[in-house]
Amino acid sequence: MLVVEASVDIVQLETLPPSFAVLAAEAAAEGHRFLGRMHRAWLSGHNRFDQPGELSAPAARFYERLGFERVAQDTATHRWVPL
Repeated sequence: MLVVEASVDIVQLETLPPSFAVLAAEAAAEGHRFLGRMHRAWLSGHNRFDQPGELSAPAARFYERLGFERVAQDTATHRWVPL
C-alpha cells in the first residue's frame, strides 16, 4: 500500500471563487443545502464570517477540496466553536 502524507491548507476566505456556485449546486443535487445557504448569505452581505472572532475557510489538499468550515470564537472561553 502506498501512503502519501500531505498537509492540509486552510485559508481565510476574502471572496468566493467563481466555481462556488457550481459546487453549491452539486451539493444541493445530493441533498446538501448548506453551501447554497452560505452562497446566498455571502452574496447578500448578510453573513460572510469576516467579523472579529469569526472564520470562514475551505480546506484543501493538492488543490482537492476536502471540506468547508465556519467557526466563531466563544467570547467567554476564547475557544473556536464550529457552526
